[in-house]
Amino acid sequence: MLDFLPRLTCASPQGAIGRLSLNQLKPTQNAVGMDEVKAKADKIAAMDDKKLGDYLLQRVIPVVIGNPPKGSADDAACFYLVDHHHLAAALWRARSDPKFQVFAEVRCNWLPLTGTRFWKAMVRNAWLYPFDGLGAGPLAAAQLTPTIMDLENDLYRSLAWVVRENYGYAKDPQNPTFAEFRWAAFLRARVLFDAQLTCEKDSMKLTLADIKDADPEDYAAKIAYARYLASSPQAAGLPGFLG
Repeated sequence: MLDFLPRLTCASPQGAIGRLSLNQLKPTQNAVGMDEVKAKADKIAAMDDKKLGDYLLQRVIPVVIGNPPKGSADDAACFYLVDHHHLAAALWRARSDPKFQVFAEVRCNWLPLTGTRFWKAMVRNAWLYPFDGLGAGPLAAAQLTPTIMDLENDLYRSLAWVVRENYGYAKDPQNPTFAEFRWAAFLRARVLFDAQLTCEKDSMKLTLADIKDADPEDYAAKIAYARYLASSPQAAGLPGFLG
């Protein structure tokens, strides 16, 4: 549906706009909130091609072109996704097609930067979040998940999304990249769901939907507590804080 756009290549300059396949996108974070991904995927699955094309044209995916991490099995140039990880994961899930085309823009072409020079530049621009689904890290660049479909689930990134959707804080264009992960880290240290202690599945795969099904009362109480925390003085200074 985006065939009218040129395909981006490793020679594409900064500012170039074109198309890429989902399987060409290299994540710059290791986890997403799977509850948010599922919500987006359900919305996308209900769209026809025309509506989805219009939807994607309003949601350009920014990429940085660079070399693969040292020690990576792939020696090809990478298109590093620096925003919209949840959108990309939702598209892959809804369309079940790794070659599905997305609308992308080159923020920087840093192919000439090698080794630590590239990763230092990524950190300076806040385009790297090297933590896993449990918040552990920082991890080495070579440990970044290889594809969008390999992204782990971060329960607290989902909780940060739910709190934002319930007006616990504001999503502002001026907020820094990975703002929701800062909220996730804040909530991770303060909110503990009962189901996390009793679940039989891998705790990293536990979603808020699982918790709600297992214990609706505990879920409702913890969501209310998380919303209270987001408005408390403890959260002052976090991006989008409303008080």
